[in-house]
Formats: sequence, structure tokens, C-alpha cells
Amino acid sequence: MSGSSVGEALPAGVAKRPPVSSGSRLRRALPVGAECQPDGGVHFRVWAPRRKQVRVVMDIDGTAREMDLTAESNDYFSGLSEEAGVGTLYRFQLDGDHALYPDPVSRFQPEGPSGRSRVVDPTAFAWRDAGWPGAAIRGQVIYEMHLGTFTPERGWAAAMRELPELERLGITCLEIMPIAEFAGEFGWGYDGVDLFAPSHLYGEPDDVRRFVDEAHSHGLAVILDVVYNHLGPDGNYLAQFSPTYFTDRYHTDWGEALNFDGPESGPVREFFLANARAWIEEYHFDGLRLDATQSIFDESPEHLLAAIAREVRTAARGRATSSWPRTNPRRRGWPDHGSAAATDSTGYGTTICTTAWWSRSRERARPTTPTTAARPRSSSRRRSGGSCTRDSATSGSGAAAALPRSTCRQRRS
Repeated sequence: MSGSSVGEALPAGVAKRPPVSSGSRLRRALPVGAECQPDGGVHFRVWAPRRKQVRVVMDIDGTAREMDLTAESNDYFSGLSEEAGVGTLYRFQLDGDHALYPDPVSRFQPEGPSGRSRVVDPTAFAWRDAGWPGAAIRGQVIYEMHLGTFTPERGWAAAMRELPELERLGITCLEIMPIAEFAGEFGWGYDGVDLFAPSHLYGEPDDVRRFVDEAHSHGLAVILDVVYNHLGPDGNYLAQFSPTYFTDRYHTDWGEALNFDGPESGPVREFFLANARAWIEEYHFDGLRLDATQSIFDESPEHLLAAIAREVRTAARGRATSSWPRTNPRRRGWPDHGSAAATDSTGYGTTICTTAWWSRSRERARPTTPTTAARPRSSSRRRSGGSCTRDSATSGSGAAAALPRSTCRQRRS
């Protein structure tokens, strides 16, 4: 079964199989997605409330297999394939349509966002960082890294070779710009569409784990930039599974707003909370930097950001973590911008820091307080592949002190 894009008809002669019914114990780390089972096989689960039938079409050792998923009572479809395993390529067919779609919770898209999803077992990686305590925000010297421009090789393996140099410079925390799968060969990552899948352009999922593991061995924390305010336009198939992932009640500058507080918003919130958990639990990231939180609209009793803070803490299992919103959402249940007292009063401790990142669309943003780290966005920094800021708790000044560019810029051969 050759790799191809969405829209290809089902291949002729696909072997159809009913859902596997087995007495074996099911183990799930996330509520949705494809997950390897301890007794063998792969359990698939997807939310598709407008669909009557969901089928998973797999490539198992070069042989096409097709299996109907069972409709649950809560608009989810699920099933266990005893034949599938690590490396199985698969896509979903919805209501008998000819088009095949990638898994919304795909952990890897080796052929890009419109290609087949691949089964990954995140528990198979042998971590060496059991003694790593995690990292809180105070006192960090942060280096913002874009994998696509940090090294000529544009990947995790090459970036990992530079970790000793970053440690020597005095960097204590790496902020990785968004890595979720996106369309095209180049991009800053802010138009990601497969939020659970690290971009295939930079390597495999285990390459991400290897990088984080090695960074921890050098005493470097690693946080990840995530985008929870919109999805990119190309390769975004969420609406095929449910249009209620999105809402027209709010508007963003980049695309359809996400539905965090309207009808059927429960599974949408679950999807994004699972994503936050996955980055911490499956990749050992030390925290999340949330992009453009002023466009994360939520009038729920508990704001999504508060729920993310709780999820991150749970996933860290005792390690210190940080979730850094770029700007203040100014919504019910969330502290005022840049206020240390407000942050402390939420009870989220060091997990949440309302950080005033400067943005091109917010040139008149309020100045930072002594507990925040601000970084001006410049085209020259973007081209260099990285930059540094020192948390003001270390520098002692009201605004974060930027390291000299000669010190911040990565080593060149």
C-alpha cells in the first residue's frame, strides 16, 4: 500500500476485518489515538460525532487491512486490531467516503500532514533522566531554538551535538519553537495541524526524546512552544471528524477559533488537554510556552489555561514544570497580566507564569514585571535560529536582560 495523500480511494482487494473483540486488558494513556497494548495489538479510538461509520485502513507489512471501529454511546469509535503494531501505517475512512484521513491524534506523520499516520509506542524509549528534578521559571537563562534554522542539517540529531556549547554559554533552559506537523518544507511552526506528531522534517519521535534526554544530562531544561489558538489551513482535517472543533463565536487573526466553551466543547477540551499531557509525559518536556493566549477564548467556569496547568502538573509526576502563556487571555478565572500576586493567588504555584511576551500584534503591551522574561521579536533573531534572555529574577532588573548577541548566537563552523 503506497503512501499517498488524502482523497485517494480505497485500494482494491483490501481485506476487511471486523473489530477484534478480546478479553485482553486494554491500556490507554490518552483518551484518543492509536495505542499499543501490553498483550499485543493496537487500540484505536477517535471522536467523530457526526459520523455513522468509522473504518481504519492499515498497511501491515505491506498488506492492506481494513477494520470497522465500534460506535460507543458517547460519539467515540474504537476497536482493537491484534495484527497492528509499532510501525503500522493507517488512516481513517469516514461513512464510506473514498477519502482517507490521518488520525487527529497521530503520533507521527512520516509522509506529511496529508499522508498516513504511523503507530508509535512512546513507552519503548529507554530514558536516562530519572534523577532530573524538572525546572521552574525563576532564574532561567532561556535560549529560543528553531530546529529548522539552528543547524544546517535542520534536525534533532545535529542540534543535540550543540548542547555542550549551549551549556558552556551559561544557558539553563531551551525553548523549542513549535514542532507539530505542518504543511510544506519550511516554516516557523505556528501553522501546525497534527498537534501530537513532531514534524517529520526534523526527525523521528524518538529523536525528540533523545534530544530532551541528552539536554537533561547537561543540566538544561527544555520547554516547548505550543499553539492552542488555531490550526494551520493546509492539512487540517479536524472538521472532517467534527465541525464543532471550531466556532464562529470568536475570531482570531490566523484562522478559525477553537471551540473551548460552546456545544460539544468537552471532547475538544479533552483533545487539547491530552496534547499538553503528551508533551510532558511522553517527551519529558519541562514545560509549555503557550502562543497568543489572548486568542484562546473560553468562558467556561475553569479556563482552558487553568486546566492545562493542572494537566501539566499531573503529567510531570512531581517534577517542577512551567507553563508560560504568551499574553493574558483576560478571561474569567485567570489572573491579570504580569501580576506575581495574581499568579500566586491562583494556587498554581510555579506551574503557571503570566509572561508578557512581546508580539507584533501587541506593540503596546504592558511592560513586564520583575517576575517575567520578555523578548522583543525581530526578523534578525528569527533568521539566526535562536536567541537568549535572562529571567529578571536573575538579572535583578525590572525587564529581562538580553544576553549579547555574540554570546546568544549558536556556534558556527
